[in-house]
This record gives sequence, C-alpha cells and structure tokens, in this order.
Amino acid sequence: MARPPVDEAEIERLRKQARKYSGCELPDELLEMLRNGEDGINSGVSPGFRLWSIEELTRGKDHAIEIDGFLMFASDDTGSTWGINAVTGEVLVFAPTAVFTSVAPSFTAFRAQLCC
Repeated sequence: MARPPVDEAEIERLRKQARKYSGCELPDELLEMLRNGEDGINSGVSPGFRLWSIEELTRGKDHAIEIDGFLMFASDDTGSTWGINAVTGEVLVFAPTAVFTSVAPSFTAFRAQLCC
C-alpha cells in the first residue's frame, strides 16, 4: 500500500540528518520514492521488504542511520536491513548473520530491481 506523499520540509530534515549521522548525500531516487509515497512492498526483492517511512527515517530509527558510514533505509520480514554506503553509494543488505552483501552498485540500480 502506498503512503501519502512526503513534503519538502520532511525531505530536507532527512537530508540534514543523513549528512550529520553518516555523511551521506541521499540519492535522488530514494527521495523521489519518498516524495511519491512508494514503499517497495510489492517489489519481490525479499519477503516483506519495505522502504522505511519518512517518520521512521527521521524520528523512529535515528539509531539505525549511523552504522559505520551507512544510511539504513529499508528492512524485511527475515530481519535483514538495507543500507547505502555513504562513500561509494553502493546498496548493501545487512543480514541477521551480521554480514553485508552487495545488492546493487547504486540506488538507481537498486530501484530498477524494485520495479521488476
């Protein structure tokens, strides 16, 4: 189910928070998904995959944003969490086994996986 679109004030709050905690410039594609209310739920990436809401990203998951230079932005029913490497822009999945696995070289490539 899609979420309501996010306003620019919330987007700007998230940008500032991402810079502060991870030094990460957020990908335009992620911001576009948030603006459009996309949640990624029907993407088939992983069982129960969902992009965190703007509220979770800016308020409820502050502790998750700062993980050694990664901006965490999504999770699934298996306990995995997705993050963006603040330096390279690569998207990785952090499995409950405490191992990062590369899933896409950029958020643009990752978003393409969500669409198909």
